[in-house]
Amino acid sequence: MDATNQALMRVYINGPSTAFKGSQIQFQVSYLNDGNETAYNVHLDVTYPTGISYINSTIPPDNSTDNTWTLGDIIPGGSGSFSIDVFVGNNTPGTIVTRVTGYYDNSAGVPYPPTECIKVTQILYRPVRNIDTGDFFNTIMEAIDDTNTTDGHTIVVDAGIYYEKVVIDKSITLIGAGIDKTIVDAQYLSRCIWAHDTTSIYIDGFTFINGGEFGPAYAIGGGMLIMSEYFEIKNCKISNCLALDGGGICIGDDLEADSTGIIEDCIILNNQAGRGGGILIGEYDFHIKALLKNCVIVNNTANLSNPFYTWGFGGGLGTLFFESVSVRNCIIRDNYIWNNSLKVADQVEVIQPTSFYLNYSNIQDGYNGTGNIDQDPMFVDPNTEDYHLRLSSPCIDAGDPNDTVPTGGGSRIDMGMYEFDQLVYDIPLELGWNLVSLPFEQYDESIDYVLQTIDGKWDIIQTYDSVSGVWMSHSTFKPDRLNDINVLNHSQGFWIHVTGMNVTLTIAGYEPSFTSIPLYTGWNLVSYPSRLNETVANALWGTGADKVMVCDTSEPYHIKEVGPTYVMGPGEGYWVHVLADTVWTVDW
Repeated sequence: MDATNQALMRVYINGPSTAFKGSQIQFQVSYLNDGNETAYNVHLDVTYPTGISYINSTIPPDNSTDNTWTLGDIIPGGSGSFSIDVFVGNNTPGTIVTRVTGYYDNSAGVPYPPTECIKVTQILYRPVRNIDTGDFFNTIMEAIDDTNTTDGHTIVVDAGIYYEKVVIDKSITLIGAGIDKTIVDAQYLSRCIWAHDTTSIYIDGFTFINGGEFGPAYAIGGGMLIMSEYFEIKNCKISNCLALDGGGICIGDDLEADSTGIIEDCIILNNQAGRGGGILIGEYDFHIKALLKNCVIVNNTANLSNPFYTWGFGGGLGTLFFESVSVRNCIIRDNYIWNNSLKVADQVEVIQPTSFYLNYSNIQDGYNGTGNIDQDPMFVDPNTEDYHLRLSSPCIDAGDPNDTVPTGGGSRIDMGMYEFDQLVYDIPLELGWNLVSLPFEQYDESIDYVLQTIDGKWDIIQTYDSVSGVWMSHSTFKPDRLNDINVLNHSQGFWIHVTGMNVTLTIAGYEPSFTSIPLYTGWNLVSYPSRLNETVANALWGTGADKVMVCDTSEPYHIKEVGPTYVMGPGEGYWVHVLADTVWTVDW
C-alpha cells in the first residue's frame, strides 16, 4: 500500500482540569480520520483511573462493557464526538489520567498502530459530606448551613483539623473519624460547638479543643453547649477549653422543653471554669435528665477566685438544679479547685438535685454509691493522654454488672472509656534464669508495660541479636541510657532473671493473624507467638531448622536440645539453628 494513501485516525479527550471527590464530571471524546483512505473497524477504548466509575454517555458504549465504543468504518475527513459522564469516588487519588485509545484497520484487515490521547485531572479534596444528599463541603458549617441539609441528615467529617465554631440548629447527626483524628479547634475565639433549638443531636468521633466563652452573655460551655431536647455525645474528647461555667461541656441553660440525653465513652480533660471545670449539668434548668457513662474526667479545674463568681464547685463534674442525673462506669480523678478554702468537693459537686446517682465508678477521695472505688486507675500513660487501662487496673471488670460488655471485653464491663479487650496468658517463672517469649502482639512494647505484673521481681533481661551476634541486656539497677534494650515484642525470645519465688508473668495483648520471624544462618533466639501447641517438626517445617533448644532449669546452663516431636507452646522462648537465612511464618 502506498504510504501516502492510508487512514490516519486522531482521537482527543477534553474535560475538567480539576474535580472534587464525590462529584460528577464530564469528558468530551472526539475523533477524526485525517488520512486519505477509509479507516475500517474503528473502535475507541476509554481507560478510567482508580476511583472513576462510568455513569452514561451520549453515544452508548458496546453492550458488553462501559469503556469501548465501536464506530465502524470512517471515511477520510469523517469525524464525530460524544460525551461521557463519570463519578469521582472517595478513593480517587490526587491526580488522575483518563486515556482514550483508537484502534482501526486498513482495507485488508491489517491493524494500524493505535492512536491515543490523555486528559490529566487534579482531584481536589472536600472533607465534609452530607451522606443523605451526597454533597461535599470544605467546612463543617458549610455542610450544616447548606439549604439541602435538613433534620434527620448525617454529616460525616474526615480526619483533619477544623478551625471553626460549629453551631447546630438542625436535628442532625455529626460523625467524625475518631478521637484525635477529627479535631475542631476553636482557637479560644468561641466555644467549639453549640447545639440549640433542636429536637435531637448526635455527635460521635471528635476531639474538641481550645474552646473559650467569656461572656457577657452565655459564657458557658467552653467546649460544648448543648441545648437540645435529646442529645447523644459519644466517643469524643473535650480538652483545653475555658468558660465561666462548664469548661468542657455545659448541658442546659433555661430550656423551655425537657432535655434528655447521654454522654458516653468520652474523655474530658484539662478544662477550666468557675463552676464545673469538666462538665456542668443543669445551669438552672430543672428539666434535664442526663446519663454519663464510661467516661474519663481528669485534670479539670474550677476556680473559686474567678472574678465573675466569688465561689465555684465541681472541678471535674458539677451539677446544678436538674431533674435527674446518673453517672456510672466513669473515672473521675485529679480534678481540683483553686483556693478551695470552703472545702468544696474537687471531683463531684451536686447542688439541689431531684435525683442523682453515681455508681460503679472510680472517684478520687471516694463517693457514696454502689460499686464505687477510690484507687489508682492504672492508665497506660496519662502523660500522653493514653487512658487505656493497664492489665493490673482495678477498673477492669468493675463496672455495672447489668451493662452489656462490648465485644472482646471480659466477664463484666470496665470503668472508663476503653474496655480492656486484650487476651491474657500466664507464664510461671522459676527463681533464677528463664527463657520466655510473648504469645501476643503488645499494645505497648515498653519493658515496664510488658512486665508490669512482675514489677520488682526481676532484675535482668538478655536477648540475642542474630545479625550482629551480640548479646543485649536491660538491668533494673542501671540507668535507662546504659541499657541496650527497652522494648520487648512478640517475635523475640528473651532470658529473664527472676528474683522471687512463685512468680507468674501475666501477658496481655492481641493475637496476631501471623508473625514473620527472620532466621539468620546460625543460632536465633525467637518467640513462639501462638496460643496453639505444635510439634517442632510441624511448626518449623520449611525453615531448614536442624537444631532446637529450650529452657530446662535442671540443666547446668538451663538449656537442652529437643527433637522433632517436642511440643512447642505459648510463653516459651527457643534457640533455633538454621543453615541458611530464611523467614519463619507463624500463622496458626
